[in-house]
Formats: sequence, C-alpha cells, structure tokens
Amino acid sequence: MIDLEKISAWLGTPILAVGETSLSLGQLLSVLLFALLGILFVVWSARLLRRRLSNRPNVSADVIQLLNRAYLILGFIIVGFLALDFLQVPLTAFAFISGAVAIGVGF
Repeated sequence: MIDLEKISAWLGTPILAVGETSLSLGQLLSVLLFALLGILFVVWSARLLRRRLSNRPNVSADVIQLLNRAYLILGFIIVGFLALDFLQVPLTAFAFISGAVAIGVGF
C-alpha cells in the first residue's frame, strides 16, 4: 500500500539550499510540470492564432509570421518568469547580469 507520509517527506526533502532558500524535489517537479504545460499552451495558442490569421484575406503571410514569432517569444518569456517566481528566485538577481550584457553589446 502507498504510504502518503513517506511520499510527502520524500518530495519535501531539500535538494538545493542557497542561503535561507531551499529547493525541494516537489517544488522542482511542480515547476517542471508547470513549465511543460505552459510551453504546450503557448505553442497550441500560437498555432490557433496563426490559423485564425490565415483565414483572413487581407493579412499577408509575412505579418502572420511576425505576429506568431513575437507571440511565441513573449509567451516563453512569461512562462520563464513565472517559473522563476514560483521557485522564489528574485528577479533583481538578474539586474546585474543584464546590465553587464547590455554594456557588452553596446561596445
């Protein structure tokens, strides 16, 4: 018989600890499932958007491709930020890195 207390304890076991924050196996698995479902939803809705725009006679194929690609990129970025937020990773941690990359690209 399945012992739910053992499964709960196993999923609650921290696998990574940084400072005061720890990441458990259950959190990691739930974020992976959330990211997978989010990516599947973004891809599915992008296909729906492309089909709906293709049925309109006054929209060119270039505009459809541009809107589809922009939608996919924006959707993936949102899913990524939500996954990081779910893991309680502060987004300010990336401010220094993004500033350094922006300066590097500028040069």
